[in-house]
Amino acid sequence: MLRHNEIILRDCKVNLQTRLIIQPNKITNHIWIITDGKAGDQNPCIGVVKALNGSYILKTIRKSIVYQFLSSNMVKNAPQFSAPFPEIIIASGRSAAPIMRAIKIKSPQTFCVFLKNPYLKNSGADIVWQPSHDTKLQENAITSILSPNHLQFTPYVESKHKQKIIGILVGGNSKHAKWTNQCCLEFIQLLQRHADNPNITLKILPSRRTPQVLQNALQHLCVNTRHEWCIPN
Repeated sequence: MLRHNEIILRDCKVNLQTRLIIQPNKITNHIWIITDGKAGDQNPCIGVVKALNGSYILKTIRKSIVYQFLSSNMVKNAPQFSAPFPEIIIASGRSAAPIMRAIKIKSPQTFCVFLKNPYLKNSGADIVWQPSHDTKLQENAITSILSPNHLQFTPYVESKHKQKIIGILVGGNSKHAKWTNQCCLEFIQLLQRHADNPNITLKILPSRRTPQVLQNALQHLCVNTRHEWCIPN
């Protein structure tokens, strides 16, 4: 699982080095990370910057700023996105696309990287990263199965009982899928079969969007057992 993440980080690093013709430790100023603050957009950007051994400044978008950038004044309307511009911008999220394009117009020498589909023609991106399952790939896209991130992992040390640990990442409702009552029931029944195996330990991590009724059921499955309910920060 980590190999795919390492590949995308390495690909971003190689592409940035090739296009910029510089080494990561020679970047002379902070990289701008432009998002609307969502963890799913911000964390991948931070992961790429750390792979470049760079420093960064978080530039968070207010909703009104997007419309300001679509106006004739463009960058002038938002001081936090005005010159002097950095050597590199890494952006993610639809609301960041028009801002990155506006900056690219003002500063063509700024190298722009966009993570995920910008859904915008002439976004100004020199490189676009998209997940490999995306059906609408940009011409200058690089792909991977998993997205980059900046998570640090501690090597797992097997216990004396040689139990297998299964990590369960539980998502939430989206426009593409929904946790119905039937789905929740079938999921709990599936996990229960593994939970009853004495040679397996479950570590269950919900997301912010996991339905509360499902969270309650998963917590109950872990009560007074070896299984762990991992609360996200």
